[in-house]
Amino acid sequence: EPPIAITIDAVAPGRAVVTLACSPLDAIADVKRALESRCAGEWNLAGRRIDREGLFTGWELVANEAPLSNHFFLEDYGLRRGDTLHAVVRRRDD
Repeated sequence: EPPIAITIDAVAPGRAVVTLACSPLDAIADVKRALESRCAGEWNLAGRRIDREGLFTGWELVANEAPLSNHFFLEDYGLRRGDTLHAVVRRRDD
């Protein structure tokens, strides 16, 4: 059977909550990609370097006060429906 969809609320700068429909088998990198597609402009990510996964540098997802690694999956962190992730976006010093 396919995994049950979960919703993740990401609390991020400039927006109270971004709700994503995810699978427990989604990689953190995929969750970040989805958030970037919706929030890159608001978070001023344009012009930042791109890492080897094709993601902007200078921001990360945090759950339970711990940064989440792009190479792991939501289920690896025990994240479930209704859990909240925090997007931490570092300021750019231009």
